[in-house]
Parts: sequence; C-alpha cells; structure tokens
Amino acid sequence: RQRRRRRRRSLPRLRMNGRLHMTGKELIFQTLRHEPTPRAPWVPFAGVHAGALVGATATQVLTDEETLVRALLEVNRLYKPDGQPVVFDLQLEAEVLGCGLVWADDCPPSVSSHPLADTMTVPCRCTLPTAESGRMPMVLSAMRRMKEAVGDTTALYGLLCGPFTLASHLRGNDIFMDMFDDEDYVKDLLGFCGGVGRAGGGGRGISRRRIDAPLRLIYSLFSGFGALDKGRNRPHRSLLRRLHGGNGIRSCAGYILLSGL
Repeated sequence: RQRRRRRRRSLPRLRMNGRLHMTGKELIFQTLRHEPTPRAPWVPFAGVHAGALVGATATQVLTDEETLVRALLEVNRLYKPDGQPVVFDLQLEAEVLGCGLVWADDCPPSVSSHPLADTMTVPCRCTLPTAESGRMPMVLSAMRRMKEAVGDTTALYGLLCGPFTLASHLRGNDIFMDMFDDEDYVKDLLGFCGGVGRAGGGGRGISRRRIDAPLRLIYSLFSGFGALDKGRNRPHRSLLRRLHGGNGIRSCAGYILLSGL
C-alpha cells in the first residue's frame, strides 16, 4: 500500500490557472487501480492512421523511425490523448522469426508465408528475437524518443504479439487442427512463442526491452477463442504474470485484447 502511494505521488500534474490538474497519464493509472475518475480515459489506437496525418504511408510509418516519431507526435498534438500506442504491428516478431510479409500503403503488413507450415517442429530458443533483431531497434528508439517528448503527461503503450497469434503466424491455419491432433505439439509451440515476449531470459525478451525503453503499459495481443475454450492459453497467462511481477506493470491481465480469428 505504501509503495502504491509513492507511485501515485510521483505521477506529474499540470498547473493551470494556479491549480494542479490531473494529467492523462495519471488518469489512466488511476483507472488501472480501479479508482473513481472524473471521466473515461481517451486512448485512440491510431495505428497506421498516424502516418496519414503527416502524409506518410503505412509502410513508411512502420519502417522509418523519423516518420514514425513525427506521426506519433502529430497524433499527440491533434487528438490530445491520455494514452497512445507507439507501434501497432503484430507482425514484428513474426518477421524476425522468418515469416514473409506483404506490405501495403494503407494497412499494416500481412503474413504471407509460414515457416512451420510443412513441419511440426518447435524453433530453437536460440532464434528468440533480441533488441537488435529486425525492426526492433527502430521501434525501441522511437519509444525512447516519445517517452522523452510526451511521457510525463501521456501514457505510452507498448504492444507485443501474444503466443497464440504468433503460433498461428508460424504454423498457419493448421494450428487449429493441431489443437485436436497433437495437443503436446501445440503446448510446446505456445511455450516457445510465450518466450518471445517474456521478460528476462538473459537479456532476451522483447517485452523486457520495451519496459526498459521505458514503457509501463504492455498490451499482449491474443487471438483464437478456441485456445481459450480448450484451456490452452497457459503460456499467455504465464507471460502476463511474468510481466506483472517485478516490472512495475499494473493490472496487466486487463490488457488482453481478444480478437477472434
């Protein structure tokens, strides 16, 4: 309780007309503590629409750091959000692990090939992404710059691909039949995919890097209601528990976005 009070006091407030006013960031954390708030928080998930605000395509905003930061700052200026995501791209981790992508100017890239489509194997943990893999350096740098620019008053959200979504990227649609035909394989694959985002692991773990950026709010995107029905979302729950414990993330379990396939 005392630690929670210290965190609460550390959140900055704006002084207007000689009075202190709650910042959007403080409003969001007050909501996460399940406390009464004067209004609902405003968190526009602008996604690649952020690029459109500065005349950039989805491809440009997801591959060029300067364009990304400029677009995010414009979202912050125009919409005055209480919180905003930095990058909404569920293909970041999949791309690092060998999935082919199809790029478009008006939407995020789509996975076009699945490296495990023809083989029921689990990748070696030596292939787990690091902060230097793929587009990760660009994303982490943009996070740090946004934190410095607006992080005192705006809550910034880091997103990572949930285990089942990533498993479906790697295996393809066969993952749904695998749930009936080979449960042990699905569990092993989900265990690997959970390790992609899990904090720790000798410096690996993309979520750990996003926290170090530092971002306090981590969304784990999870798809597939079948996995929930079958109780096979243990890697996802394990990931949330690890993120919640010891890393200053509050109410992380509330950030499961269910997007059924």
